[in-house]
Amino acid sequence: MNFLSKTWCRAATRLGCVWVLALCLDLNTIAQEPSQEVNYQNAVNLFESTAPGDAEKACDILNQLVKETPANQTYQTARRTFCGQVQLILDTEKNYADEGVHLAKNGKCVEARADYDKITRLGTRDPRYREQLKAEVNACENRQQSQRVDQAGRGGIDEATHLFQRGKDAEARARLQQLIASGSGFAQQAKELLAQIDQAEVTDRSLLNQARTLAAQKKNLEAQDLLRKVIGRGGPQSAEARQFLAQISNTSEEVLRAGLKAYFRGDLGEADDDLTSYLSKTGAHIALAYFFRGATRGSRYFLSGETDIQQKSDALEDFKILKERYGSFRPPRTYVSPKIIDLYSGQQTNRPL
Repeated sequence: MNFLSKTWCRAATRLGCVWVLALCLDLNTIAQEPSQEVNYQNAVNLFESTAPGDAEKACDILNQLVKETPANQTYQTARRTFCGQVQLILDTEKNYADEGVHLAKNGKCVEARADYDKITRLGTRDPRYREQLKAEVNACENRQQSQRVDQAGRGGIDEATHLFQRGKDAEARARLQQLIASGSGFAQQAKELLAQIDQAEVTDRSLLNQARTLAAQKKNLEAQDLLRKVIGRGGPQSAEARQFLAQISNTSEEVLRAGLKAYFRGDLGEADDDLTSYLSKTGAHIALAYFFRGATRGSRYFLSGETDIQQKSDALEDFKILKERYGSFRPPRTYVSPKIIDLYSGQQTNRPL
């Protein structure tokens, strides 16, 4: 209240002049109007602003104006409109926040993030709902990222295992090293599988070396068994093992063919030596070799006039081994003398050789 109005008010009190008091009240109103109008216009401008919290500030100003001048209908109408809109925004914000939190907790991160963006665009003053929803969205996205990393890690382990099982050690090793370098949660499992691959290659190399040693000792069957293990895994040493297997197998078969040729041309001593050599290398046709070595020795017995009992005994021993170990073998009757078939069958014979 300015000096003039105070003076008039005091005068009215002293003189008891109602009309002077009325004039005093009018002057108070006139004195307040410029400031209120400025505030009102400020509220309008704030409401039209898009800056965060400005709409709520406009509502605060209008609430104050109505409190100061409750009879002012302009202020009352503006407050209902402005503050009603602000309340609608606040209610909408809460709805988005509740929905977004629910979505985030149920793993629907994209939809929850969309609700957070909507809240952010509303630009309210209180950050509570924004911060709450942002925390839930971040947690949801972190969970999904962790799941993607886990899935990638599990997929990497499965892929490397499959490669290893197929003998593709280099590819499996590269995949596992990627997992370890990425800091995956499956890094330890990758290291363990790497160790298995390394050990498998060490084992393959050891088997290959053992096979070479056995082959040098004329133990081709044992050598072939070891080589087939290396080949079966299909690792880096499998090509070398396959090549060596072919080498010793071909050598064995050549010895067998040489023994059979010697038998059919009647060189029974050479036939016996070659077939014995073949059996020591244990090739792929063991049963056939036993039969023809027995036939060779049986022939030598009969050619001795049935006096070389050792040859007969050796022949019967070959036939015995053949029947015990290779029961499904059927002797090639058309290629040997009937006397040999009788000897093989355990029958006495007087037929010519």
